Amino acid sequence: MTAISSLSSYGYGTSPLEALKKAREEDASSRAQANQAQGTSGGDTASISDTAKELSRIMAKAKGENSGDSSESQDPIERIKKKIDELEKKIAAVQQSRLPDGAKQGMVKGLETELAALQQELARMMSEAKSQTGSSAAKG
Repeated sequence: MTAISSLSSYGYGTSPLEALKKAREEDASSRAQANQAQGTSGGDTASISDTAKELSRIMAKAKGENSGDSSESQDPIERIKKKIDELEKKIAAVQQSRLPDGAKQGMVKGLETELAALQQELARMMSEAKSQTGSSAAKG
């Protein structure tokens, strides 16, 4: 049974076009009533897709892993190493998710950019630490 024929069976008329018009009118009417019941104007409404919900779960999980650490007391180099590990885990989670490929690519690209910046910062800090260790050893 098609959607049009099922609409016709509910008394929307015999024409498929009439049935479709009637269904759209009722849908718009029920949305307006729902908006009024919620105290909102007749403006646009947004619905969250399954993809967005999954993305939200991934990001919430990643934030949950970060919230329990005491990185304030750690050495800056160790803190960056930990962030790099977390980013690598996020990238793997996104790549294994059921998100559409386009969404995955965008997220992974952003995470990889952040990862590259952290790796550069880590290299710079390690280089500075070596030079400071070398100069203090030469003095002693």
